[in-house]
Amino acid sequence: MAAGSISEKKFAECAIHLLEKSAHQKDHWTGEKSSSGEVYLQKRCTIPCQLPMPTTRERTLSDSQNIKEPVEDLDEAVVQDNVSTSTSMVTFVYHVVYNASYAVPVLYFNAYKPDGQLLSLEEVWAIVPQHYQDRLREERWTFITQQEHPILGRPFYQLHPCHTSTLMSQIPDTPGSNYLISWMSAVGPVLRLEMSMRYGEII
Repeated sequence: MAAGSISEKKFAECAIHLLEKSAHQKDHWTGEKSSSGEVYLQKRCTIPCQLPMPTTRERTLSDSQNIKEPVEDLDEAVVQDNVSTSTSMVTFVYHVVYNASYAVPVLYFNAYKPDGQLLSLEEVWAIVPQHYQDRLREERWTFITQQEHPILGRPFYQLHPCHTSTLMSQIPDTPGSNYLISWMSAVGPVLRLEMSMRYGEII
């Protein structure tokens, strides 16, 4: 097993331990099972986020008719300081799934506006905290992407797992530590997923 990776058996053990800690502090993580018996972790929460306000441009169709259409230039999609934003309550559904190819967990998620509309990829990029924006600009197409959920078969966003083993190889594996808790504490803030310090307590 490569440094920083984890076996499926160890993933399951860490998941059970995480669920025990979550239940102890009422953090709402649950273990879910698909119809085919595959297991994954899930958490749902609603938090305020700054979303970019729609930008419009006018295009003249004739002397007597103007319409407005959204700007969809992906090169302008990453949030800049001068882009207008508004606060909206966004509901996140996080899934943690084991990826056998990379031998690491993968964080899948969807995010919804109050009217149930799924956030676009550009809006997802926009809610990434400012101190991660430089990396996002450099790796936008491989950092956060939309993929088919490996268990549910529906479109989900994912935090790409290609750098997970490298990241986790740099985090000390101390007695009593939990790989999943350490990993989520490190990568969760990118996607507004905060892990309480109480997860570090021994139950």
